[in-house]
Amino acid sequence: MDIVLKKLEERIEQMIEAHEKAKARETELMHTVEGLEKTIGELEGRLKEGAGLADRTADLERQKLELAERLESVISKIDTVLETKSPSDEA
Repeated sequence: MDIVLKKLEERIEQMIEAHEKAKARETELMHTVEGLEKTIGELEGRLKEGAGLADRTADLERQKLELAERLESVISKIDTVLETKSPSDEA
């Protein structure tokens, strides 16, 4: 009977050790999860900023194209005026 009790006692001690290791690992994993959640939050914020920058870039590109069209129109008008004035200046 003593042998059975000793084996049970050893087995209980092993289970207690295993439980303590599992709890320590659980705590470690919880800290890892918290760190990952923080990182995910930061990355989501950066992603939103990136989307905002992409929108801003698209707006600036559109403005650039509009300004280029307007500049071409102005240059065309200037060329037309200069062309019409050149022959009359010579006469």
